[in-house]
Amino acid sequence: MKIKTITQIGILLCIVVTVTMSLFVFMTTQKIKRESHEAILAAKTVKDIAELKIVMHEYLMYSEERSLIQWKSKYNLLSKSFIQEENIFDSRDGNILFSKIHQNFLRIGIVFGKLSAELEKRPRDYRQKDYRQKDISFLKFKNRLTGELLVRSQAMVSLVFQLQQIIQTEAALLHQTTISLILAFFMLFAFMVAGILFWINNSVAKPITALEQGIRIIGSGNLNHKIGIDAKNEIGHLSRAFDKMTMDLKRKTTSIDELNKEIFEREKAEKELIGSERKLSTWLDSSPVCTEIVDLDFNLQYMSVAGVNTLNIDDITPFYGKPYPFDFYPESFKNLMTENLKKVKETNKRIEQEGCTIDINGNELWFYSTLIPVNDDKGRIDYFIVISVDITERKKAEEALRKSESRFRTFFKQGLIGMTITSVDKGWIEANDTLCNMLGYSIDELSQMTWAELTHPDDLEADLTQFRRLLAGEINNYSLEKRFIRSDGKIIFTIISVNAMKKTDDNSVDYILATVQDISERKQAEVERTKLENQFQQAQKMESVGRLAGGVAHDFNNALSVIMGTAELAIYDVNTTGQLHENLNEILMAGKRAADITRQLLAFARKQTISPKVLDLNDNIENMLKMLRRLIGEDIDLAWLPGVDPWPVKMDPIQIDQILANLCVNARDAIEGVGKVTIESGNITFNEEYCTDHMGFIPGDFVHLTVSDNGCGMDKEILDNIFEPFFTTKDVDKGTGLGLATVYGIVKQNNGFINVYSELNKGTTIKVYLPRHKTESVEIHEETTEELPTGKGETILVVEDDSAILKIIQKILEGMGYNVLTSGAPEKAMDIVKEYTGKIHLLITDVIMPKMNGRDLAEQLQPICPDLKYIFMSGYTANVIARQGVLDKDVNFIQKPFSR
Repeated sequence: MKIKTITQIGILLCIVVTVTMSLFVFMTTQKIKRESHEAILAAKTVKDIAELKIVMHEYLMYSEERSLIQWKSKYNLLSKSFIQEENIFDSRDGNILFSKIHQNFLRIGIVFGKLSAELEKRPRDYRQKDYRQKDISFLKFKNRLTGELLVRSQAMVSLVFQLQQIIQTEAALLHQTTISLILAFFMLFAFMVAGILFWINNSVAKPITALEQGIRIIGSGNLNHKIGIDAKNEIGHLSRAFDKMTMDLKRKTTSIDELNKEIFEREKAEKELIGSERKLSTWLDSSPVCTEIVDLDFNLQYMSVAGVNTLNIDDITPFYGKPYPFDFYPESFKNLMTENLKKVKETNKRIEQEGCTIDINGNELWFYSTLIPVNDDKGRIDYFIVISVDITERKKAEEALRKSESRFRTFFKQGLIGMTITSVDKGWIEANDTLCNMLGYSIDELSQMTWAELTHPDDLEADLTQFRRLLAGEINNYSLEKRFIRSDGKIIFTIISVNAMKKTDDNSVDYILATVQDISERKQAEVERTKLENQFQQAQKMESVGRLAGGVAHDFNNALSVIMGTAELAIYDVNTTGQLHENLNEILMAGKRAADITRQLLAFARKQTISPKVLDLNDNIENMLKMLRRLIGEDIDLAWLPGVDPWPVKMDPIQIDQILANLCVNARDAIEGVGKVTIESGNITFNEEYCTDHMGFIPGDFVHLTVSDNGCGMDKEILDNIFEPFFTTKDVDKGTGLGLATVYGIVKQNNGFINVYSELNKGTTIKVYLPRHKTESVEIHEETTEELPTGKGETILVVEDDSAILKIIQKILEGMGYNVLTSGAPEKAMDIVKEYTGKIHLLITDVIMPKMNGRDLAEQLQPICPDLKYIFMSGYTANVIARQGVLDKDVNFIQKPFSR
């Protein structure tokens, strides 16, 4: 029975109940119904939101057209059923919360609209999951909107729980009001109201209290609680509605949590997939094997770097999506590839093929390819992978081998290979003329000799071991590399193949057939190839060091010019006996050592600026002896053994000094205590035959410079690395590893070569061979001036882009009595010359400058000042005033850093 009906019966029975009591009971009833209606509405809202979140997560998880249509249908349906009236709750807070829930609902629709529109704009293939996972920009867009959707849906759930809290608060207030008024009337209508109160207490108050407690428990987040009021009135309906609401909410929340977890796991899997794809892409691009991906329509989708490089394609991108194989392939290869791709498509089985094609430039290529079908999860072919190995070199080798075998057969028929037949019992039976000529013996002479007499002793044991196995029947033939001693004593390298010719009755060895191929030339070629490889590696190292030296020399020497110039100027201004003077000297010496290292790097890399002159080697060495004796010390004896009338050589005299200084310092360091260093010179000629037998020697006329010592010597490991830059056996503070590297660079720059002989504990001899120059040598006069010359007011124009160096040069020249004009840029120097009314006597200009180099500046000033003289300065000329390091004729050059 409904509460309203029972209340009306109570009013009829209690006629004396005043209109106020009836009205109160009526209003209370309406309030309860409204509260029930609000609670049911809140429960329905939670259900609608939960359904919307389920659809939302399904769409976010799959984003397919099916999910898109389902979401639109669900959303439109929920939009119609979602209550949008205003002021549906008694409290203002309840209406505000409901309005916010409605706004979030509308905003979710807008965000989903954006996401759907973005997907609909993309090609149909991009709506598939595997393509969508590769689209990083779409993933970022999707993840950003997904975050907003999750936040708004969670906010809606939170708002509904707040709405439920308001409802339970109002229900509790209603309960308190009802109890208070009933107690007021209780005194007046004790007996009559007692029955009604008893009924109300059992049918209304207790259920409302249970409902209130249930709402409070549910509001605290316990979705496992059930109110469990089975009455058939409104409170019973409300109780059942709340119980159903909590069950649906629990189920939806659990489903949402699972979906959230699944979304997280899928996003994690997507990231791992992207990472795996990147690793796979990196692996494919670094693999030497060509890998291609072709779709079912035989269009190219991907080609690895190895394939692009092999085909000499600059940009593979225009070929993507185009028919495969390419148009520039020969028809035969295109037909083979197309036919096999069709077979793979029909049979779903891999096919291997070998074919000849061309690259984009028309060069012939051979490929061994494997055509592999890749299936989807339903076993259908999704695309093809073509893995190709470039076998061009193998084909060339096979072709070369085939030709070689053909030549060998011709050679064998014509007797170009040594052949012999020997008997186990009787010895030599027959040998062709080729073998006789090879060994230098006639057949009669060979018949009186054994193999052991002809075989090099070091190869005898191996040959005898195989021969015994052949006689014992363990093997039927063998081949080995063997050295023979010719009649003239010369050793030849051969490959000998021995075959057993057996008897038919007892299968014992009857005759032995041997073929002998002379491979001495091949051995020599291997030696030459090794020599060329070593030279090539050395050239590469020199080029690397050259680039390093060239890049560093200019800026580094500029910096040293500032350091050394400033220190030198400061030395003249301080007391020569003070500590400051000593410190400045240390700075100056350190700068000079740093400059020497840069010069050594340039010398090794053959980029040192030189001024070659035709000179007598003996004269230059004799001029160096005094300095060299001071350099190696008093404990070491220096012996000079000059050759008679040495041929002239053409090179920079400074380079002779560098060679001698470095070789003598190394010799000194190899001697512990007292010892001897010997310097020799002389003429020598090498012919082709001698150079063939001596690796590293060059035919021609040479002047040799030899430095020997009786020091500790070197082992083979050290000998193999002595010319490497920065290789040293000395302590860190005693050597840079550039001494012999510098010598090597200087000798190579002057077209010479070096030979080193050393034995441990016996000493070392280094011979430098410099090519003979055909003209007579000239005497080199070294000028030394104790006092610096001073100027008489002459005007010097200095052009230098480094302001610090410019200031130092200006101070030095002005201190020496010159009038100095300065410019930090070549174009400004042109303006100075045009505007200056007096005579400019000398131009001092840096070589390497922005926009215009020093040589171009001098050439442009020549028409303006015909009598102008020039001095070029630089830390590295970069071939501006020197070609391959050699100064151009009549060029005045001063190397940075330089002293006052």
